[in-house]
Amino acid sequence: MNILEEYNEPLDQRSGSEAIVYKVRHKKYDYLRAVRVPIMENEDNGKNLNAYQRFQNECKTLLKLGNGTHDNIVRIFRYSLDENNPFFEMDYVDGENIDQYINRNHNCIPVNEVIRMATQISSALAYCHEDIFQFCYSRKEDKLQVNPNDGSEVVIDENKKTELINKYKVIHNDIHSGNVMRRKHDGKYILIDFGFAINGVEEVCQSRHSNGAPEFKAPEKWDKNSTISEQSDIYSFGILLYQFLAGRVPFPINENSEEMANAHKYEKSIPSIQRLREEYFIKNGQKYEDYPQWLEEVILKCIEKQPEKRFKNGKELHECIIRNTKTVNYDQEERNRLDNEVRQLKNELSSEMKSKQTLQSQLGLAQDDLKQLRGQQEELQSKLSTKQKLIGLLVALLTIVVLVGAFTGWQLYNQIAPLNAKVVEQTETVKCLSDTIGMMNEQLIVKNNEIEELKKIKTPGNRLSEINRLNETVADQKRQIHDLQIQLTKKQNEVASLNTQLAKAKKVSANNGKTGNATEVQSLKDQIKQKERDISDLQKRLNNANNDISNLSRNLKNANKEIKALQEELKKC
Repeated sequence: MNILEEYNEPLDQRSGSEAIVYKVRHKKYDYLRAVRVPIMENEDNGKNLNAYQRFQNECKTLLKLGNGTHDNIVRIFRYSLDENNPFFEMDYVDGENIDQYINRNHNCIPVNEVIRMATQISSALAYCHEDIFQFCYSRKEDKLQVNPNDGSEVVIDENKKTELINKYKVIHNDIHSGNVMRRKHDGKYILIDFGFAINGVEEVCQSRHSNGAPEFKAPEKWDKNSTISEQSDIYSFGILLYQFLAGRVPFPINENSEEMANAHKYEKSIPSIQRLREEYFIKNGQKYEDYPQWLEEVILKCIEKQPEKRFKNGKELHECIIRNTKTVNYDQEERNRLDNEVRQLKNELSSEMKSKQTLQSQLGLAQDDLKQLRGQQEELQSKLSTKQKLIGLLVALLTIVVLVGAFTGWQLYNQIAPLNAKVVEQTETVKCLSDTIGMMNEQLIVKNNEIEELKKIKTPGNRLSEINRLNETVADQKRQIHDLQIQLTKKQNEVASLNTQLAKAKKVSANNGKTGNATEVQSLKDQIKQKERDISDLQKRLNNANNDISNLSRNLKNANKEIKALQEELKKC
């Protein structure tokens, strides 16, 4: 039965030189896995035999490594070593290999990420090279003595421990950037592809020396008569760590295998990690991120030409990395930095909200005053209109009186005799009209007095007080701007001073190469970064203050216009 028949159609597949890996979902149990199937030719020949043997070796190695279920090593679940239908089912790692991750990030990997990869993959090598024996030994087969005080424990002295390590250790024999996956959802690094792995003390044939990517092969693997050991993995890991930090391998691949071999075996110098890293960061428009000196020292020790000068195995390498990362907790530093940034942003936001509330309060008061002024303006205009109508009525009455008098005189002149009786009546009428005019004149005087009283209303004066208050606010804001400019100049001077100190410290560090000076340089860089953030903060506050002055000036100008308009209306009254 074809194993793939148990799964739905493959969701994805990746083909290599040795096998095809399918991403599948099980039909019955609905779990997601990767199924690895070796590439076998139709003809029965030596190539098929070699491919099957490598596949069988990888399956057995992964089954043994699975005893300890290490988090950074791919796990195997189901398998079949039937020559007609070989396969094994393993973890599906949803992510990308280190080559893809470096390319996606334009060769600029953050230091924290480099240290995370170094810690996790060195842990996987420590497990393969040494810790694996704890999960594989047999009391009976390995003739282990039982602790007389506790029958559940065995007694393993140093000699026995060395014997067990050599028996059960696993040398990966193919460490390179394509065989380390970075899981997408949590950023965890997983070591995969144990097809060329060497188990325990098995004899290494000459063909095994050719295994591995040329850019990562240890010097001894170019010589068929030398021994492959855990330190061969250490060398390949050092090249991998160099690539992750510097953005490229020290000896890029070319078609001339002899040149590649000589570079790994005899080349004494490698391209500067710092220079390559700076070039990639500048090229991609990013701010250069420095790395700790101990990280470069670990890389240089890993890629020593002579195996005995390297770390003994993955265990020693991992312990060295752990010691250095405990000295400086980079993850905690990053969290602290982010927490400080968040705290600072929250404080700035709170300050901005308070300023906004103050301005909104001032705006509300100004709007209330403006509304009150407009209401009083409408009231004055209404009263003024009423007075104007009353004056027009009085003028009309006077005109009528004059016309009536002229008409009456004309009648008396033409008809004295017939109108004698009406003279008295008209005289009384004129008297009544005169009394009315007198009364209306008194009312007009009263209304004029009311107009004068309206002119004395204190609203314009109140508005002038508001203008004075706004002027004082503007003056206060200008004083604040002056203080901020003084602070800004002071910070800029401090940055200039720190830059001078930094240049001196770099010069001293370049002359004597002491770690302490590198620490001082880093400290000065951190101080400069802080001062630059302070300058940025002061500049923002200065801009906000200038914006506040602009808004207050507009309010002041509008208030002056309103007072001028009211004064013109009052003049008309």
